[in-house]
Amino acid sequence: MFQNDNLLFKKENSENYINGISATTSSNKAYMSIDNDRGYSRIYEPVATAAIMSAVNGYDILNTSLSASELTAEENRRVTVASTEEYILAEYIDIKQQIHLCCFSISQQKFLFGGISSDGKNWKKYSVIKKDTKFGLAAWLCLIEYLFYKGEKGVTQFWKRKSALINEYCEIAAGRANQINDTSLIASLFILCDSVYHTVGTAKVPVYIASTGYLPDVPQDLSAYTPEASQIVVGNEFKVFSNDFIPFVQEEITAKNLFCKFKIADYDSALIPKMPDTYKVPNWVSNLAEYTEFYYSSDLSPELKPKNYLIFGGAGSGKTQGAMALASALGLPFYYINCSSNTDEAAFKGEIMPKLDNVNKTGRIEDFTSFKEEVEMSPEFAYKAITGIERSEVSEEECYAAYINLKAAEQAKNSNGISYYFQESPFIKGVRDGGVVVVEEFTNVRDSGVGIALNELMDGHMSFSLPTGEVIKRNENTIIVFCANVEEANCNEFEASMKSRFHQRIKVETPAKEELIERVSAMTMFNDNVVLEKMATVVLALAQAIVSKGINGTCGVREFANWVLAYSFELRLYGSKYDINKLLKRTAESTVLTGCSLHNEEIEELRNEVILNLLG
Repeated sequence: MFQNDNLLFKKENSENYINGISATTSSNKAYMSIDNDRGYSRIYEPVATAAIMSAVNGYDILNTSLSASELTAEENRRVTVASTEEYILAEYIDIKQQIHLCCFSISQQKFLFGGISSDGKNWKKYSVIKKDTKFGLAAWLCLIEYLFYKGEKGVTQFWKRKSALINEYCEIAAGRANQINDTSLIASLFILCDSVYHTVGTAKVPVYIASTGYLPDVPQDLSAYTPEASQIVVGNEFKVFSNDFIPFVQEEITAKNLFCKFKIADYDSALIPKMPDTYKVPNWVSNLAEYTEFYYSSDLSPELKPKNYLIFGGAGSGKTQGAMALASALGLPFYYINCSSNTDEAAFKGEIMPKLDNVNKTGRIEDFTSFKEEVEMSPEFAYKAITGIERSEVSEEECYAAYINLKAAEQAKNSNGISYYFQESPFIKGVRDGGVVVVEEFTNVRDSGVGIALNELMDGHMSFSLPTGEVIKRNENTIIVFCANVEEANCNEFEASMKSRFHQRIKVETPAKEELIERVSAMTMFNDNVVLEKMATVVLALAQAIVSKGINGTCGVREFANWVLAYSFELRLYGSKYDINKLLKRTAESTVLTGCSLHNEEIEELRNEVILNLLG
């Protein structure tokens, strides 16, 4: 029996029905063009939907929320297809007013590009295997038109029935499928799907789909693909080429409904962070959460699913809190490690630690310290010293494992010595058990070996060797997020090998004044907009000044919030008797000014150039 392994049919095990038609299979030979590997024909939903919407000139007549009269209203036309000598272009507008766009080359028999956009300018990748059946629809719109162009029998026979489609499928959409007596119309759908199954992805139409399931990216400039009106074969006009396209306004997600909104795995809710109600969810957090859930719910192999992210931006821009919000949205536990110039592999991998027992506390802890130094200098020398065996290549993990074995043997003879234990890091726990693992300010790390070790976890190997000799595999639900202020003085650059392992690199901009005021007002419950406006102006001016002057300090959301709290406290004491600007200058000293710098000369410079200039 014939089996089609093309990724376009990857969703075949999902629900396959057209509204109201529950008979997804048929043993009736009249419904089949050729016997296939399944032993029966099937109405394959993406194919059938594309064929029906093309045949009825782009109307979404399968929308069950509309009445029969509304189904053919112009605003319900969601599909446009154009056919030129070189390519077929298909556009589908979903219920969120997002554009799904695909382009298929006639001569090359392959997709040139595909994408999804809310504004017709910024395009996300387009998948043909996501479980949501509307993903892949634009691709099938191209292919149905191409098969009709080639004269494929199953498609052309279906087209002959198009005059009956609107009336019949209006009945289906209205929930009256059982009243349809035209069985030949239903039969034509079975024959169509079976014909497509035996054509697309075979030698007849060898459509190539990358193993990731998504199509090449939409080019920045689409002008070369703008079709003429005479080339449009389905629908009326392309929204992507229209100046009056109204972009989809993204639903605002609050902290309360963020929790597990894009859940990718089941964890105890007590382990998942909950953001305070006052937290304002940035767009980049909800977009990244939806992006992650999108691919985790797809049929991509685990090693291809995005799981390494870099979030970079200025101090106080909300990177770390955003990463915690990401964990909340994905329904994952949250783990955190903060790096400094002294951070070494032990901070990530954990460490073997000596522990004095309860009998004799005279053991020599410095024995282990010396051994660790020897391992770092020369693992081969240290291994020979502890085992008497000379080897040309020895890992640090093997050295520590040998050390543990030796001490365990010694302790078996003398229980009054030192015992040892392995202190696991939060990083390891997150890697092993799953969760969002945040690595803060990794660019401060001086030890290049740390980056090399982490690369093991961020590529196809997904493994990590511990000092005990144990090799742990990265949990498929582990998302590693690096948060970094790359503009900070004296920080290192990310190695190219590490940068290439990030699936997304997101720059978090310092919030604009309006957003800054909104976030801080929500955090502090302070609502005096006149005062907040003055404060925000100062905060943004200070942030700009420390960058231009090369001062190693911060002035962002946290400093702004601390200033508001200090001002509110002073205001409670003095009330309206105190001049607002004087109170602002007074409380700025211990909050925003000292957040910028602790050096007298720099504080004085910022006070004169910013504080006194703006507050008098």
